[in-house]
Amino acid sequence: MPRLLAVLAALALASCNSGFEPQYRVTDLRVLGIRSKVQGSASSDVIPGDTVVLDALVANPLGRPGLTVTWFGCFPHGDESLPPCADPVFLDDPRRLATDPRVTPLGTGESLTLAIDPAAVTSALAFVTSIAMAEPAFRCRLYAELVVIALAEAQGHRSAALKRVRVTPDPAGLVGTVLEGAYVLNLDPGILAVTRSPTNRSTCGGGTVVDAGPFPAGQTVLCGGATSGSRQQFNDCVIKDGNLMMLVTDEDLTWQWYVTAGEFPEFTGVGNATGGDVDFTRPREAFTLWSILRDARGGEDWATYVVSAAQ
Repeated sequence: MPRLLAVLAALALASCNSGFEPQYRVTDLRVLGIRSKVQGSASSDVIPGDTVVLDALVANPLGRPGLTVTWFGCFPHGDESLPPCADPVFLDDPRRLATDPRVTPLGTGESLTLAIDPAAVTSALAFVTSIAMAEPAFRCRLYAELVVIALAEAQGHRSAALKRVRVTPDPAGLVGTVLEGAYVLNLDPGILAVTRSPTNRSTCGGGTVVDAGPFPAGQTVLCGGATSGSRQQFNDCVIKDGNLMMLVTDEDLTWQWYVTAGEFPEFTGVGNATGGDVDFTRPREAFTLWSILRDARGGEDWATYVVSAAQ
């Protein structure tokens, strides 16, 4: 989505200068993404009492030993204050996460299972519910945000990324109220395949799956295909002439690409490689490719391909 704001700003400025690696090229330890999924479900949103599985996509191209991933969280409160986990000034020094009493240590590991205690989110959900009841335009945004951070460390190097996990009231408790059915639970999208050299770029048709057979060096096209159902429909609440309208809206899906070697020639400057189909210059040496699919509501999926040297 996988990026502390202050650090990224600095990287973006640096990447505009010659001599710096583009953002898409991963040369050292980096957290590329975080995915949330309710245990036993495809939902990336959680309701009180759910158990959510958090996965971090950690790139460690140099194979630095002693890799650890530590998770921290800032649970939502019944106000609009900015939590420290989402404050770029606070995150200038990620070491503060372990000592600030407003931050909750969640556990360790590249994958973490977290039970959402209803008591920890009661005040926040009461707050957003009261706003939605008073302001109909907010009924389609009936959620608070649990901000989680994955901090990867190895050999004195560190990288962190944050994820805003949506926490929404149990839909069963909204039956019979004006809020029933207004907010649609978000499901994670899914990557069907990543192909190269498609004959139809718009549909990814006719291509070869990246890790199937030889991958010749040189110029090609990479194309990402999503599973059916990845693009959900959700409600968008709009007030027109004093009346509430719930517009059915299609999700936007976005793709992001990372490699340890090779070029995305159309993405110069910062080098943020995005789009469902992208030009790619495949190097002769072995490399790792990461493709991340995101929807606009917090859902995420990814695919990792380790490609051997060209013959």
